[in-house]
Amino acid sequence: MIRGHGRASAGPVAGLFVLSLLWGAAFPIQKVLLDQSGPAWIAAMRALVAAAVLAPVWFSAGARLGVRGHLIAALSGSCNVGLFFGLQAAGIDHLAPGVAAACVFTQPVFVLVLGHCVLGERIGVVAAVAATMVVLGVWLASAGGRTASGSGVLLLLLAAFGWAWGTVLLRMGRGLPAWRLVAGQCGYGCAPLLVLALATGRPPSLSATGWLAVAYLGVCATALGWWLLAVGLRSRPAWQVSAVLGWTPAVAVVISVLLGRDELTWVGLLGLVMIAAGTVTAALRTTSLSVRADRA
Repeated sequence: MIRGHGRASAGPVAGLFVLSLLWGAAFPIQKVLLDQSGPAWIAAMRALVAAAVLAPVWFSAGARLGVRGHLIAALSGSCNVGLFFGLQAAGIDHLAPGVAAACVFTQPVFVLVLGHCVLGERIGVVAAVAATMVVLGVWLASAGGRTASGSGVLLLLLAAFGWAWGTVLLRMGRGLPAWRLVAGQCGYGCAPLLVLALATGRPPSLSATGWLAVAYLGVCATALGWWLLAVGLRSRPAWQVSAVLGWTPAVAVVISVLLGRDELTWVGLLGLVMIAAGTVTAALRTTSLSVRADRA
């Protein structure tokens, strides 16, 4: 019985590692796309594609969100889509993809604090150590990156804070239908991004590669990505989910190095090892808690 529960519990954790791959690739893809479009339109198109893909889920029959669910979807959409996508695209415009990912993934520290203050999640020694290892690791992994911009770093730290609030809000909605909640989040969040993009000028003229990049960002990194996050948050404390996602900057750094848009030093390699250690610690802690709960 305990073994079966452990295998079931490993499912959402495996999904989070897949999510790390999807989101890690999104950083260099956005950097390449910035050669053809401004950041406002990248954020808006990404959100619009995700909202369009998830529209059938929103209008399908089945369990509804209710007033509370709509409120959570609107607030998480403002944080996870409107604020996060907009600030992230603007920040990546100033930084190498690996450095940008490192800045964004200071998010576990914000989640750790917000999870304690808002959700009442306990901050134990393991939680603090895992989150600290991940954050220190992502900064070391970006140490070999190109010169950073102060304004770019600030934009991405603000994006990380917005995403942390969105993560806490999704955790609050863990009893709601995951796909419908994600569909509502994307629907509510894309509206302000579209208004902002239209205010900056006409839509960009993209190449075929550019449209493929937009499709990846909207379908894989956003629609599928937020669903994987929502599923993970249904059964895991917010800090554990964020810590496991610490693999994302490592993926971004490796892909960026392969594309010639970033560099990796021995210090950066040490950072990747620390990220691995932090995420494994969080994952093992998750399995341990699940087995103990099953025994109880």
